[in-house]
Amino acid sequence: MRDFTFGIWLILIMASSLACTNQTAEKDSEGVDGIYTFNNGEIIFDASFEGAMCTKVSQIEENAFEIISMGEDYPIDKSPTYAFKIINKKDDKLILNLHFLGSKAPATPKISSDGIHWKTVPCDVYQSDLLMNIHTKANDTLWVARHPLFTSSHLDNWITKLSADSRVHITSCGNTVENRDIKVLDIYSGDSKGKDIIVFLARQHPTEVPGQFVFNTFIETIMTMEKDQNLFFDTNRLIAFPLVNVDAVDHGRWRHNMNGVDLNRHWSDTTSQPEIKQITDYLNQISKKGTIKFAIDFHSRDGENIYIVRDTEILDMMQKWNNLIDLQNPPETYKIQTSYSAFSVDNHADYSSTWFKKHGIYSITHETTHDVNYAKAIASAKIQAEAFIRIITVK
Repeated sequence: MRDFTFGIWLILIMASSLACTNQTAEKDSEGVDGIYTFNNGEIIFDASFEGAMCTKVSQIEENAFEIISMGEDYPIDKSPTYAFKIINKKDDKLILNLHFLGSKAPATPKISSDGIHWKTVPCDVYQSDLLMNIHTKANDTLWVARHPLFTSSHLDNWITKLSADSRVHITSCGNTVENRDIKVLDIYSGDSKGKDIIVFLARQHPTEVPGQFVFNTFIETIMTMEKDQNLFFDTNRLIAFPLVNVDAVDHGRWRHNMNGVDLNRHWSDTTSQPEIKQITDYLNQISKKGTIKFAIDFHSRDGENIYIVRDTEILDMMQKWNNLIDLQNPPETYKIQTSYSAFSVDNHADYSSTWFKKHGIYSITHETTHDVNYAKAIASAKIQAEAFIRIITVK
């Protein structure tokens, strides 16, 4: 049973407009450097860390707060996000209203006591508002976010662990708008020259964290499975770009890079966006040392889908992949979408899929739903990766 009703919360929202006459309600915190303090410093909202997103915090009642999240640009795709920490000096129950300007509120909020282990908490969603209760412990820090955090620091930790395997070679293909490295994982066994190249991409859009975890699981599964079967890296080389839009990820942005554009609309060899320019230049260069055979661009959005540019041979491959997945009875299932007009090679927008198509490379856009059960999604990704090895190594 929820501790509050939506009607009660609406009363609180209406009361916020009269806060100046209510003795228990305080003024908005100034939010200096992303830190908002209330109740004489007893309650702190922190949005100063890497990956944080919190545009404004206001106090409605002593233990009731409104948190606003606003996209970095307008117009913008409605992919809202949020991430902040709460430090309370006493055991307490806080009522939070998260308001998303210009967007429907997302569901399935996550909390964590350490920023590593997360759980989903109950909420109510109505149009642009997400309503929930948060229970705090005295002097502990509580993380609240749409998704578990995976920023450039998390990436560094992850690839450091991967690099213990001698097949993993870490490099950079260039720099972002804010001069961050665009990391590249170059994974192969023996000599890399002359091998077929498989390309993986993730996080063109910063909010799409579930796609990141699926991407990570694909790589981990391929590396682990290959040790036993010794097939994939005999003839293939894996080039992976794990955090394409790293500036936006670290800034907690909804969608765009620091130039204010959607990177997955700027895939051309003449693009002015440094992230895509560096990646396409890198791919054009390595294609001289081997054939780029296949590419997967990992996303998360509205459903469990695999989008392909219509082509008979790739459609056959994906159907075989789907059949292998079905045999394993995975927790999540995917739909093959072949008629999505946005991915047409003639479409004006320059998607990754249209760039690969123009360069004669088979590719898919792999989409996981935003409101995913992470344990199930990772279990499913392992099954999909195992099936992918089987279809990609068939001659």
